[in-house]
Amino acid sequence: MGPYAELAAYDFFGQFTAVRAEVSVPKTDMLFVNGSAVGSIPIDGALPELSGVKFSVKVLANPVEELFDGIIDEVKSKCKVAHIVPSFELDMSFSLLQKNRSDIVKGLVLAVNQGERIYRRSKRDAFYFIIYHEPKRLYISGGAWSPYRQALELESLPLFHCDQWLRAEPNLLVFVLHPWFKSVSNSFDLDQVFFRALARRLFC
Repeated sequence: MGPYAELAAYDFFGQFTAVRAEVSVPKTDMLFVNGSAVGSIPIDGALPELSGVKFSVKVLANPVEELFDGIIDEVKSKCKVAHIVPSFELDMSFSLLQKNRSDIVKGLVLAVNQGERIYRRSKRDAFYFIIYHEPKRLYISGGAWSPYRQALELESLPLFHCDQWLRAEPNLLVFVLHPWFKSVSNSFDLDQVFFRALARRLFC
């Protein structure tokens, strides 16, 4: 996914300015460095016609959806089942889900082994799983999403990548959205609302 996201960023910037891919930056120029400060590290790109501003590219994926995928993969490795489809609110709390991950896996494995078709850990949970014991041609699930709640959940996301920031010059952190990446949304209008809400939480 990373290389595709970088190509998407190069293509976007290349529409209106020159782009240099994969530039090296001295470690001493970085805000944070893991390990030795000697040598250099690669940065995804630079814009030489715009004062040489450098940029790093990241995939803006939905961590909740990725976590559900991991739960289902683990359950499938422990028991025999055709398919499991989660139904959940896309903007639900990732930290709460992560905290209860092991309990969810245990409960879902038990439900599969007992032949259940629906597993819901608690009536208060904003998710449940549909269990298919036989293969189907079509699998259906549902969910809900609010750009404002998603912005609240991800308000500190850019700070997780502070090791990509330069110490004494401006640089960009580019987030790429694409359906392949389990992005927070695939609606252009809602994406604009989400990014405005995220920017307000991060910078205001």
